[in-house]
Amino acid sequence: MERLGSRLIVLLGLLSMVAPSVQADQVQEGPSDAETAAQVSSMSKGHESVGEAASKVLKGADVSRASDYQARFKQAEALAQSNDDKQLEKAALLWKILLKDYPTDLAVANNLAATLMKQKHYSEAQHYLEAALNSDPKIAIVMANLNEIYAYQAQLAYQSVFKPSELSQPKEKWVALAGQTLKTPEKSQLEKAKRDMERVANLVENWRAAWAAQDLKSYLSFYKRDFVAKNFRSHDDWVENRRGSLKRPKYIKITLNGIKVVPLANHTIQVSFTQDYESDRFKDSVHKYLVWQESKTGWKIIQEKVVYE
Repeated sequence: MERLGSRLIVLLGLLSMVAPSVQADQVQEGPSDAETAAQVSSMSKGHESVGEAASKVLKGADVSRASDYQARFKQAEALAQSNDDKQLEKAALLWKILLKDYPTDLAVANNLAATLMKQKHYSEAQHYLEAALNSDPKIAIVMANLNEIYAYQAQLAYQSVFKPSELSQPKEKWVALAGQTLKTPEKSQLEKAKRDMERVANLVENWRAAWAAQDLKSYLSFYKRDFVAKNFRSHDDWVENRRGSLKRPKYIKITLNGIKVVPLANHTIQVSFTQDYESDRFKDSVHKYLVWQESKTGWKIIQEKVVYE
């Protein structure tokens, strides 16, 4: 059996992974990535917040989708209370299909994990719980379920070294259906887009701060591992250039103004701004575009374009 420490190190890589997909013929069709991006992008062009635009979309959405969500939630919930293996398998499948339609729904993700825990599929349950925590680490119930699994693994690790003893099985905890909240795939995807835009906006500020602090390691961490800027032959050439640009000046001051965040596609966001740079060696003002893409390692810069004023 794997050592607990090694296993947890490997599992840390799962934090930013998306839950496994279900077969296409089992899942209701939601809006495509292109449709979602176009819809959210059009909101930004009209200088309208994503939250305001989401409200307008919901007013025109088919309310039957919300009632369908509630019916599917209750059906899966009822099946999950059974101790019959086949019923639990059906419940897990229903939760997975529902999670496919509502990928940011923490109640669905948690109850899927709780069902898997009843089936003793602890590794798979842990995967879904960690994915849920990655989207909202404040959910105490999700953390409680995850801690139950960690405690169980600790027992297994203990038994592999010391005297075997009776195992205490993890106890699943549940999240109730929120009766007043209307759910639609459109709203779920728009909410995710809004969170992603806020996350990337915060990353841009952290990127600026690392540059101004002349912290090369932190600065480079915001870029894709194989990032190559225009007019450079390789990633290494670009890194060497940035090393000199950050380390040679005695000080660096950077100010960003007019920041605009626009989704280009699912998992891809563009940020534009006016960048005022000053050091003891150089001073300029440019308009810059940063394209960020989400991957297993988080949001990273995959393209950087400078337009001189």
